[in-house]
Parts: sequence; C-alpha cells; structure tokens
Amino acid sequence: MTEIERINFLIKTISNGKAADFARAINLRPSTLSRIRSGELSPRYKFEEILKAFPEVNRMWLETGEGYPGDLTTQLVKEHYEAKLRRADMIIDHLMRKIDMLEGLQKDCK
Repeated sequence: MTEIERINFLIKTISNGKAADFARAINLRPSTLSRIRSGELSPRYKFEEILKAFPEVNRMWLETGEGYPGDLTTQLVKEHYEAKLRRADMIIDHLMRKIDMLEGLQKDCK
C-alpha cells in the first residue's frame, strides 16, 4: 500500500470518507490534503500531525505500510452502533406517529 493509499484508508476509516474532516483534524487545509491525495505533495510531512490527532494509528504502518493500521476498530464499532441507533430512532418516531394517529381515530369514534 502506498503512502497515499494509506492516507485514503485513514480518511475512509477514521473520518467516514470525509476528507475535509480529516484535514481539519490534522490542521491542514482541505485543498492541501487534496494535493497530497493527488500525489502532488508528499504526505510524510503530516505524519506527526496524523499520529497526534489519531493516536490509535500504528506509526510503523503509517510510515512504511508494514504491520497493521492500528486499533481503528473502536471508531468502526462506534459508527456501526450510531447507525443502528439512528435507525432505531427513526422506527420509534414512525411508531409514535402511528400511535398518535390511532389514538386520534379512537377519540373520533367515541
């Protein structure tokens, strides 16, 4: 995996694919991150900022591509359960509207 591929992996994994969020986290303008991702600039000079912002990233993997990316599972698990909670909230809201509607119909029938 190249340096750029590793950066793209981190953006996808840590920032849910949002490059601008990733850029802000490492104190970088989104346009500069775009230049890094296009290969115009080397990402090496931002590795320390990445490691500071995301201590769960494995330094060796980031710098060389060897080993494991780090303990990124915490973020993935968090995102998974947040999505499940959003879905559950939508279902609850839908059911509450149905209950309100049925209660209104019951009152109208009396």
